[in-house]
Parts: sequence; C-alpha cells; structure tokens
Amino acid sequence: MQEQLGNFIAAGDVSGPIKNQLLNSLKQAEQHYEKGHQKQAIKTMEDFIKRINNKGFKKYCS
Repeated sequence: MQEQLGNFIAAGDVSGPIKNQLLNSLKQAEQHYEKGHQKQAIKTMEDFIKRINNKGFKKYCS
C-alpha cells in the first residue's frame, strides 16, 4: 500500500495535508502489526480509509 500511495503522490493524485497523514497512518499500522497489535493496526487502517473519504480532503485526493 505504501508503494501505491507513493505512486499516487508522485502522480499528483494525492497532495496537500492529507499526503503526510496517509503516509503516517500506513507507517503506524505497519508498526502496530509488527508488534503483534492487530486490533490497533486495523483501527489505524480504518482511520486511513476515513481520511480518504473525508469530504474536506476531496480537493487533495482524486
């Protein structure tokens, strides 16, 4: 997912403040998963999806 998000950022499909928020969410989810905290990793990914669907960020995420 990080690679795909990187591709979207490079193409300009994801920009602005949501860019760093999404990158950080993926990083946090991976860290939680590696530590065996699966529930927290899932919650972090749910937050990732909420950010993508947030109407306030639509201009930054096509």
